[in-house]
Amino acid sequence: MLTAKAKSLLQRDVSIERVEFQLNKGFVLHNIRVAEKDNRPLSFISIEEIQIGIPLPSFFQTGHIFIPSAKMTKPIAHLIRASNNQWNFTDLLIAKARTSQPTNKIKAKESFLSLGAITIEKGQLVVSDPSNTKVVDNFDATITLALPNNISFATKFTIPSDHSTFTSKGQFNLTTQELTAAIQTQNLNPPSLIHLTGVPLYVVFNQWLISNADLLLRFKKGALTLSGSIAGPIDITTKTDIPVSAKGLVISKEFTFHKENSDFNLKGDFSAADTAITVGANKTFSGNFSGENINLQKTNTQFTLTGDLFNQNAKMSFAQHTLNGDLKLKNIVFHKDGSHFDLSTQSQITKASFKNSAWDIAADFSSAQWSLQNNEKDLTLTIPNFSTQNLSGDFLKNKISGHAIGQNIQIRTDIANFNAQGYFTTQNLKITTPNQITFIGHPQIDLTLTQNAAVDQGKLNPKGTILFNNDQLQNIPTIKTIHNLQGKISFTTDTVASKELTLKLDQTILSLSGTIDLSKTPVLKITAKSNNVIIDDVKKFFIQKLSNLQTDIWGTAQNVSVTYDGLLSSPQSAIITAAATIKNAKLNTAKLPAPIIQINGQVKYVPDHFSWTDLGFSYQEQNYATDGFVKNFTTPHIESTLRGENFNIALAGSPVDNAFSLTLLKGQYHQTTFDLQGTLNLFNAPPNAQFNGTVALNLTDLSSLPIIPPALKQASLDGIINFDGQYFLPDLAWQKLSLNAKATAKELNLYGHSFQNVFANLTTHANKSQNIKLDATLYHGQLSLDATLTPTAKDLFADISANLSELNLAELKHNFPKLENKDLSGLLYANTKFSGPLANSSALKGTGAILITDGKLLELEMLKGIWKVLFNNLLVSDYRNIKFTQAKATFKIADGKVTTEDLILKSIPADISARGWVGFDNTLNFDIVADVRETPLITSSAIQAVPTTIISQVAKNVIGIKLTGSLTNPKIKYKILPLKALKKTGDSIFQGIAGMFEDLLDQ
Repeated sequence: MLTAKAKSLLQRDVSIERVEFQLNKGFVLHNIRVAEKDNRPLSFISIEEIQIGIPLPSFFQTGHIFIPSAKMTKPIAHLIRASNNQWNFTDLLIAKARTSQPTNKIKAKESFLSLGAITIEKGQLVVSDPSNTKVVDNFDATITLALPNNISFATKFTIPSDHSTFTSKGQFNLTTQELTAAIQTQNLNPPSLIHLTGVPLYVVFNQWLISNADLLLRFKKGALTLSGSIAGPIDITTKTDIPVSAKGLVISKEFTFHKENSDFNLKGDFSAADTAITVGANKTFSGNFSGENINLQKTNTQFTLTGDLFNQNAKMSFAQHTLNGDLKLKNIVFHKDGSHFDLSTQSQITKASFKNSAWDIAADFSSAQWSLQNNEKDLTLTIPNFSTQNLSGDFLKNKISGHAIGQNIQIRTDIANFNAQGYFTTQNLKITTPNQITFIGHPQIDLTLTQNAAVDQGKLNPKGTILFNNDQLQNIPTIKTIHNLQGKISFTTDTVASKELTLKLDQTILSLSGTIDLSKTPVLKITAKSNNVIIDDVKKFFIQKLSNLQTDIWGTAQNVSVTYDGLLSSPQSAIITAAATIKNAKLNTAKLPAPIIQINGQVKYVPDHFSWTDLGFSYQEQNYATDGFVKNFTTPHIESTLRGENFNIALAGSPVDNAFSLTLLKGQYHQTTFDLQGTLNLFNAPPNAQFNGTVALNLTDLSSLPIIPPALKQASLDGIINFDGQYFLPDLAWQKLSLNAKATAKELNLYGHSFQNVFANLTTHANKSQNIKLDATLYHGQLSLDATLTPTAKDLFADISANLSELNLAELKHNFPKLENKDLSGLLYANTKFSGPLANSSALKGTGAILITDGKLLELEMLKGIWKVLFNNLLVSDYRNIKFTQAKATFKIADGKVTTEDLILKSIPADISARGWVGFDNTLNFDIVADVRETPLITSSAIQAVPTTIISQVAKNVIGIKLTGSLTNPKIKYKILPLKALKKTGDSIFQGIAGMFEDLLDQ
């Protein structure tokens, strides 16, 4: 009867191996088996033993059997969900629900059998679906049945495959099909259990392990409510067009989860350690999350999230960009509808870093409010304002640090593109480029960043403007430091441009306009202007060119304009143009022995061309002015004019082999003019020059030249010499002047002597033979000179021939004050030849002759002396003024002397003959004979006391004179010689004299 009733109740075959009655246990059923409805071999339920309490005797009163308790030992139940989502016990639930409805006909007999409580020990539950099987073992339970409505239960079991433990306590209302349970579990794997239920979910559980849980579960007609605390790792993925996955260790001490159909709502506080959330394929959020007052709700296709979120060691990755730091999001409002979502919040990020292929920046970030939107494939972040502290890192390979405040920031990105824009103010910003150029300041920046992954290959492209405020640049090659940077620039990835930028370069204030090309090595194309420039501040731009020219310059310049076009790191190769007004500058160059000072005027520089206009300067205490230019600095060409107090020069030429090759050197010095070509070498020591052309030398100008010796300056030079030829100065000293020229002059004055119609051939070479041929008119006479000068190791060897004819003595006397009132006339003829070293007069050798005719020569003052001796100061009028009408002599030059044997002076009353020498040391030694032709007329009364015999004796004899001493201190002796001793032959009274002068010398 019992098996039949059970079979009828369960609609399944039921078998019992045997039944026993025991006083201490009641009825004991052994090996009970409830078959599946279709009698498959697998049992629906198998029980090793059931102990049934003794039924209460209500059956005899009501016909109803009530069993107060039943205990099952080692029951095994197989719960199977078919592909149609029906369980193998679903029919029992449906049938019970039908029979639970009361009717008038069977009101008193609702049930033949009822239970009070069921105890299960060491049970086993095998739950399976078409693809999976889960075994629940060591199942212990106490079930209290309050049929037909409620089932109360308390369970405990393990799931060996998951090492899970599970305890629960609750009830199930058969009428409403509502399940309520308090659950505690460890190491529970809900995904496999939920999967077995066939309940549809919005997410895919890749992993969900409940390490610990204390939950309250309510389940009614597909609606699930779960609350309590839970902890464990989770890995889920949403089933959306753009999937969102979350993975991490989740802990919630208090939460409520409600799910009905595909909608759900989650509330509470939670934390998630080592968690990563991925949106789509390339947007990842990770870190140690924690949430407060979290409310996550899904309705149909819409999701809403509110609350506060914190993420320590956060990391956000999207479109090849990463954000790291400690994140705080307050007042989160997140709404998602389909593929679109909106997120707004207040945020703070500390220990933050931003990275992509172009930047790596760290900062502490805070924002009062921001929003994030996703529309299809676009992700847009809008930040009305934010601030950063401790900003540092690498931006476009440039080191960056400082503090920034941003306004109206918007970042938009998708899988392939990135765009960010906003306005920023900064404090203590420092940017250092790879080549160590450093910017320091407080600029305001209007910035846009873009990236196209396909085109830019991860490169960020900046664009915007920067407003500078007294900022500076440091470590710039050559320039070093720029101060007081002010104004606005615009920039892109590869360019920087400005129209209104000012800066201070050392002490110079400049305004800049132009561009910088940053595509490779920085290239500048920029114009700098300044009202006042310290030259020392800006010459750094062309210091290499100055160095090549061995030149340096100091001073100031006004109205300056400089254009720079070239590499920032290599000013020497850049194209530079400049124009300025120079003020009180100074130039020093190795090419000049002294600096040029007080430079004032206009200068202009273009590539390979430097020009100057109205440029005045002072050199060696002389003032000058110049115009001109230098072009082609590699092989320079110079054209210039130079004006001084007494000269004006125009020149053109080029440096060649450390010398200036002058194609033009034309001008005037005082009254001297010149038109030359040649070379000027100022670099050798000593300097030298070589020219050819014409020079009209005004001799009066020589006295103003510093290189002319004093003796020549005192020579009363006057006149003009026209040179046409070649000129060489080996050391710019006139003594070493070399010429190959013809010289002419109408009239010259030298030491007061006048030369007319001068013509000369000059062939002189330094350290070589020098030839001079000269023809001139001198006091109406003709002068010819032929000289050869040959340098030796220690001296200058001379070979000289000179000839003078018909020099008018009457004209000559006008140049000698002592002779001006003398009766002097006659014609002078002279010639000489001599040779030898000029510095060693004793080695000179030569001959010569002199002749004066038709003249009136000087009085012989020594005759007065003789007369004084003879006649005791008696003056004889006939001898008072003897006038010599002719003079002649031949001479030799040797042994440091000029020696003559036949000097003759002729007059009517007497002739004088002399022989002897004059030394080059001014010493002299002459023997002189005065031949008195007539007895003097005694016209003075004083002569009366003189005996007549004495007077006649003078007339019949000659007077001998010995002249010694020096030209400045001569000594004279006299003696009357007997006339008979003379044997006159020809014109010389010395010829034929034997022993006469020996007698004279003995006196």
